Amino acid sequence: MKIQTKTNQLSVAFATDISGVFTLGALICVIFLLISVICVPQNVGINQPNPDPSALLELTSDSMGLLIPRMTTDQRNAIDVSVSPNSVMIFNTTTKCFEFYYDGSWYELGCACEA
Repeated sequence: MKIQTKTNQLSVAFATDISGVFTLGALICVIFLLISVICVPQNVGINQPNPDPSALLELTSDSMGLLIPRMTTDQRNAIDVSVSPNSVMIFNTTTKCFEFYYDGSWYELGCACEA
């Protein structure tokens, strides 16, 4: 099939095969479906088949805990804080403290006591 249009002395010709249109249309549909699945916000449950809809991540266990990154003060200081968002959290193995980054500084959240 050949379609020809003229607009303001400009002639444009399109040659299209109907099987090519179907293939392109199918590809566009698949891409749209993938994008919509990826872009739709969802919550995740670990050991929780039905996570609370208000939670981005819900962890459920009666035998395990959450393990956050552990590093020394030197390793923490090597983090590029110019790109770090507020609320980055670590366990500092040098000071034995949970620390979080906020507004240009690291703050202690809680520290372990030496027995």
